[in-house]
Amino acid sequence: MISDLIRLIPRVRGPTLEKRKILGSVTYQFYYTVHSEALKIENWRNKIKSTQKNLARRICGIYRTLSKEAPAVFTGLFPNELLPKRRIEIYEKKKAKKEIREATKENW
Repeated sequence: MISDLIRLIPRVRGPTLEKRKILGSVTYQFYYTVHSEALKIENWRNKIKSTQKNLARRICGIYRTLSKEAPAVFTGLFPNELLPKRRIEIYEKKKAKKEIREATKENW
């Protein structure tokens, strides 16, 4: 699913950064919610990290000239290990999403 989105977002003359962030975050959250069990297997974790890096680069509209972490910081995509925990906290504790987002940023 993410690879399909990556193909839809061109690096040049595509949607604005805000629209790219929305498309990316929706896809990213859905994908990691569905595949959170796969994060327990190291091989899958590496594949998912690779996909996340490609998605972050495409959202930023950059090529492979920056470090691995920079596109994720620019786009606000959390690391693979933190997102499923964040979604579980939101569901179980019913906290405001803003509070949990700030706590996740501090853990990052």
